[in-house]
Amino acid sequence: MEAIDPGEQAEHTRRLTTDGFARHGAQLPHALFLQGEATFERGFTVKEGLGTSDHGPPPGLRKVEDAVTGQGPDALACRDCHGRGGDDGHGERHQRAQLHGDGHRLASASPRVAPHLAGVGLTQLLAAEMSVELRRQRESLRASVLAGHAEAPVRAYLSAKGVEFGSVTIERDGGVSADGLRGVDADLVVRPFGWKGTQASLADFARAAFRQHQGLELGPGDDDHDGVAGELHEGQLLSMVAYLMLIDVPLTLAPSSERTALAWERGAREFRDVGCAECHRPSLRLESFQAHVPLADGGVAFTLDLLADGQVIPALDTLSYLQKGFDVPLFSDLRRHDLGAELSEREESGVGTTVFLTRPLWGLGDRGAGYLHDGRARTLGDAILAHGGEAAAARGRYQALAEVDRRAIDVFLTSLRRLPQVRFSP
Repeated sequence: MEAIDPGEQAEHTRRLTTDGFARHGAQLPHALFLQGEATFERGFTVKEGLGTSDHGPPPGLRKVEDAVTGQGPDALACRDCHGRGGDDGHGERHQRAQLHGDGHRLASASPRVAPHLAGVGLTQLLAAEMSVELRRQRESLRASVLAGHAEAPVRAYLSAKGVEFGSVTIERDGGVSADGLRGVDADLVVRPFGWKGTQASLADFARAAFRQHQGLELGPGDDDHDGVAGELHEGQLLSMVAYLMLIDVPLTLAPSSERTALAWERGAREFRDVGCAECHRPSLRLESFQAHVPLADGGVAFTLDLLADGQVIPALDTLSYLQKGFDVPLFSDLRRHDLGAELSEREESGVGTTVFLTRPLWGLGDRGAGYLHDGRARTLGDAILAHGGEAAAARGRYQALAEVDRRAIDVFLTSLRRLPQVRFSP
């Protein structure tokens, strides 16, 4: 393998081609992380393609005009909206992005508060394993029907990591009806990114974020008609993916004082008993830390080991992991649910107006006021009470709690945080 001079790694990675990743990607996890971080922190300029032209840009790129910034992108850099609670953290309510509007009227857009990005590498791996398991179950039954071992039509109920996704029906000719599926598309790909669960991978997530929030397009053309071609290189996108894959993972930081610890234990119990944990599952079992990052042409750019290369879990019991997998404490089932009319807004990528992904709650304690996807909820209690639809029964039980029990749930939820980060400048 051709060696790369360490002093040239950052610029080389930014400009890596498909062939370049194939030749050098395996030896670059640290350089990829640093370059991805630099791209995350970078404030792009109009000369580099920030924003779009008024001459027919693709849908979703023009932004609502305001008195401070004028018409333009949501941010100059990713870090502009991901900073609360540490690097790559939550956005503030006043930093909300405005999506899918007409570019002029605030009422035409869908506001979004940026979620924190810690732990998204493990989240992608979990979703990928779930997708594989759902497809395995479907194909196993389909093969049985085609071989004559099962009488068609047959309905199969699918689940992965203990999460139920409804059913498919296998016809005599092997055809599959997906009418009974719940919380996942007919392709059985679990999509853990986006408030409505519309992106399957961090590459899809990053590509959409660059396009939606900054008007930056991947590829050699000028798809947004702003006069700038080749705004993003594949090397920049994939180094961003490596960076996101390898950042740290939130934990549950139980309080140290005895009085607060009692409230915390009570809150954890009530969180479970009212039914919140049915969707916000405290953990899902991950079997492998290996992440294969794909190229646009279908090849593999590089493979990361999130256990060896990343900032996964301090003092992780490696032997225990090798024996039985690792329970990722993300507090989500990574499927979509109908949350009722109160949260209804426009359809997005075919996902219904009242349907949202179960938001992982790890790291929630680092967030300030302004909960839910659009920041409308002033308190955690307000956010819980806004849940309807499939969560209506849990909301009812929460409403019936004594005030002291509601406050105990607050104590528990605010313990879901990231470890304090200490950084030294050279």
